[in-house]
Amino acid sequence: SGNMPQEATDDSIITILHNLGLTDKQDRLKNAAILLFGKNPQYFCITAKFRIGRFGEDGTDLGYQDEIDGNIIQMADKVMWALRSRYLKAYIRYEGMHRIEDLEIPEEALRELIYNAIVHRNYLGADTQMKVYDNRIWLWNDGELPQGFDDAIKAHEHISKPRNRLIAGVFYRAGFIE
Repeated sequence: SGNMPQEATDDSIITILHNLGLTDKQDRLKNAAILLFGKNPQYFCITAKFRIGRFGEDGTDLGYQDEIDGNIIQMADKVMWALRSRYLKAYIRYEGMHRIEDLEIPEEALRELIYNAIVHRNYLGADTQMKVYDNRIWLWNDGELPQGFDDAIKAHEHISKPRNRLIAGVFYRAGFIE
């Protein structure tokens, strides 16, 4: 995405991981590296999952659910695929001969919510959870806002205080977040 020097792409994997701060001095992987790029990060962090459920009238009326796992770099795409294929309505329109399916909630807004839930959560706590209702989406992760961060601050321009700096750094360099 242009957030890393081009010559860094020629470096070895361990050098790239080291430059991203994802290894220690002995080149052992940090937890963030396993969460970001591991083949089965849930083996090391059982709660590194994203649960989605479709509900009726209230939180006790579960219709169906999915559990998204794998590394967190791929997780947002997997969550979006599940939302698009099973949980949200897509309205069909045409531009000339092309069929366009627009989700009932703008995809850009959903991706922002999902990336924030993945990047800013506490990976020692519970799974990230999303409840989809007919008239709303409820999204929760086991994390807290930074001290002094309240609704008044959220409503205006503010500085970013990522909970997981290493994960946020990789997501930024990948072009997923600002």
